Amino acid sequence: MKKILLALSFIFMTFNANALVYLKNEARVADKHIMLSDVFEGIKSDEDHKIASSPNPFETITLDASFLSQVAKGYGIDWAVKTGYETIKVTREGKFVATDTVLSLIKESLFDKGVSEEHEISLINSDPIAIPSNIEPSFEFSDIAYIEKTGLFSGTLLVKNKQEIVLMEKINAKVFEMIEIPVAKSSIPLGKVIEEEDLEYQRIKTNALRTNVALNIDEIVGKYARRTIKQGQMVLINDLRMPLLVSKGKAVRMIFKKRNMTLTSVGKALDSGTKNELIRVMNPNSKMVVQAVVTGNNTVVVNEI
Repeated sequence: MKKILLALSFIFMTFNANALVYLKNEARVADKHIMLSDVFEGIKSDEDHKIASSPNPFETITLDASFLSQVAKGYGIDWAVKTGYETIKVTREGKFVATDTVLSLIKESLFDKGVSEEHEISLINSDPIAIPSNIEPSFEFSDIAYIEKTGLFSGTLLVKNKQEIVLMEKINAKVFEMIEIPVAKSSIPLGKVIEEEDLEYQRIKTNALRTNVALNIDEIVGKYARRTIKQGQMVLINDLRMPLLVSKGKAVRMIFKKRNMTLTSVGKALDSGTKNELIRVMNPNSKMVVQAVVTGNNTVVVNEI
């Protein structure tokens, strides 16, 4: 239990001897001081006085019989200890500072360092910040330190009430640069030709980017998945392949080009191929094998005869 330092100024005053005063079962206070009326029932407003400092917000202290007896005697209250076990628990009411408020303050304080809405900030080992319930707080940071290379931030959060500092809290955080990249909207099975509706953009931290990740939809659409891509997963270039336009063993239309002359024939593909890929094609009549470039569905171009 928090040790209370009492600063009692016992002002002996005359209470109405007939006034009924009794100890409350418990007390909840908002102010920074515990008052007589918080502890005892029957205290008139002009007879009220500070008797102790309140605990921190959301914390509870216990006032024991010895302390209560001193207070009653000091202020001439018609109340006395009967069993020696009389106590009262006093709880300080409070509220929490919203995490978003703290993050916005950090971002504002680092604006001149290039930190903007495109960055994300995470608090490091931070417990909820409790403040008294009866204040309208204002906030500012002091003693700010920021290392741009690592994104590490530290500073002291000052919580004020009418220019009075009511709390000083050390804050540590990390700033992350963010980027939007396409990810799988739902699971994309092996072999599926990926369409734009299969993808959606998602903000991620740049330090979470994997090697060879596709950064825009144009790098993905029209290609097929070489493996299953799970929902929400970033798409790697190595996971993609252009769709096969020519399949091994199938008949293909061969276009022969030389200078101003163009001839066509039918051949047999000896390799599978994607667009612009070089494959081997055999002329079924002459059995001659040539290299050709895949230009379309079951179509290849031979540049030299």
